[in-house]
Amino acid sequence: MKPDFSKRVRKLRKLITESKLDALLLSSPRDILYYTGSKLTGDAAFLLVDLRSKPSLIISSLSNYTWNLKAAKVHFFSDFKDIVKEIDGYNSLGFDEKNMNTGIFMKLKKLGIKLKPFGSKIKIPRMVKDDWEISQIKKAIKLTENIFQEVRFVGRTESEASRWISKSVIDLGVENAFPPIIASGSNSAFIHYLPGKRKIKAKDLVIMDIGVRFNGYCSDMTRTFCQRPNKKQKKVYGDVLEIQKQIIDNARAGVRFDVLENFSKKLYEKLGYKKMHSTGHGVGLSVHERPVSKDTIQEGMVFTVEPGIYIKNWGGCRVEDIVHIKNNRAKLLSKLSRELTP
Repeated sequence: MKPDFSKRVRKLRKLITESKLDALLLSSPRDILYYTGSKLTGDAAFLLVDLRSKPSLIISSLSNYTWNLKAAKVHFFSDFKDIVKEIDGYNSLGFDEKNMNTGIFMKLKKLGIKLKPFGSKIKIPRMVKDDWEISQIKKAIKLTENIFQEVRFVGRTESEASRWISKSVIDLGVENAFPPIIASGSNSAFIHYLPGKRKIKAKDLVIMDIGVRFNGYCSDMTRTFCQRPNKKQKKVYGDVLEIQKQIIDNARAGVRFDVLENFSKKLYEKLGYKKMHSTGHGVGLSVHERPVSKDTIQEGMVFTVEPGIYIKNWGGCRVEDIVHIKNNRAKLLSKLSRELTP
């Protein structure tokens, strides 16, 4: 089983036709990977997709590892005029306004090409995952679960635990999808916390948010642990689990993502808490991607469900799992235990 790049490009061409454009100019490395399979190493690159010819990967001459790329024609550039040569003749281009180099954008404008912001629409085909993508995400999740099962944190500082996780990721032959979040005690009230010098105690709530990138695809999982929880810690954690369960039970194809957000907000309020961050986000080649906001959930989509409760000067709890919409229901892809006491 391999990615069907031709099928993915056909979806882009449908967007080109619907928007009455001549072509699209992609500049995000993740998008270029999705549509061609080329794993870029940092040099500037563009993927030109029109309605007629094979996509053209316009890339720095330093990146000659792309010589044998099959999903696109490769054109090397060493100067802006080489880029102009490839896009000459197009009157209107959709471009990724969030990933376009400002200098390149200004030069294209001077050429008289009509540039239409198209970054959000370029991401549309990536929202629904095919079987190959699901298999890669599952492998990333399995590796992440292995790390959770092996990590030891009591007696270590947050930073020491974080470094151990990062070393484990390297030893597994993958890379961090994002820097590990390890927050203990009152620090667990901070949502995106940078691990510090605080030594973790057995009575602490400890939030661990870990993700790896396998073959380009990300995992993103969070667990909260406490070796000697008190009554309040058990209660708050139980409320987080209940919120997550109800969100997963109500996530299905046809439901708009912001409707799910509003539903979760009411769950928090009913239990006496304030909703502090989004219910979840799409995950794939990027750790945060669509669906979000007003996107409608579709069969094949993959996203996180990550409720969290945070109390100032006390601490917090968060649980995050990845779900896959299959047969109109949200199916958990992660199998890791949600027990508060490991």
